[in-house]
This record gives sequence, C-alpha cells and structure tokens, in this order.
Amino acid sequence: MIPVPPPPHPDIVYDLHIQEKTEYPRKVNTTRNRVLKFIYDERGLREAECADEIVHAESRWRERAVNKVSGAWGLFQFMNETKRWNIYRQTELAIKYAVHRNDGFCNALSE
Repeated sequence: MIPVPPPPHPDIVYDLHIQEKTEYPRKVNTTRNRVLKFIYDERGLREAECADEIVHAESRWRERAVNKVSGAWGLFQFMNETKRWNIYRQTELAIKYAVHRNDGFCNALSE
C-alpha cells in the first residue's frame, strides 16, 4: 500500500494560490500578502479569496486610501472617524464586521 502524502503546508497552498491569481509579473504587494495570510489563518482560503476581491474593489490594496467624497478610509473603507492605519487592526475590524453583518466576506460579495 502506498502511503498518502500529507497535505501541503498552508503557507505553500497560500503562496501557490496567490501566484495563480497574478495576471502578470509584478512587485509583490506585501500588504496584500500579510492581510490575506491573516484572513486565511482566521477564516480559511475561500474567505481570503472573497476578501481579496472586496479590498481590491474598495481601495486597490492601498492601506491609506481615503475616499474624498465619503471620508471612508483604509483597505476596507471604514466610515468611523478614528483612523487605525495598522493593517492588522483594519483586518480584525473587517473580519468582525463581515462576520457580524454577513456571516463572512463571501456572503458580503454575493449581496
């Protein structure tokens, strides 16, 4: 009997997934990689994929993005007055909001 190989380490799966989505060679966006890794660890690969789409649409992965019309700021375009530029704090808040409001990023995308 041939033993079944162990599943790949999550970081390898994550790195391969990110590389597959790259349309053309470009400078690695470390903010994107850190945030998606954080979401992947907390909520899984599918939620990280959905969060990637949301953040790209909201801020194009610019952590200090500010909407001049609404005043929304950050990666996930928060609407409160206290700006927390730390990407991990922004991500924690976004996860809490997405889970509370839509039961996750994927459900938020489908609405």
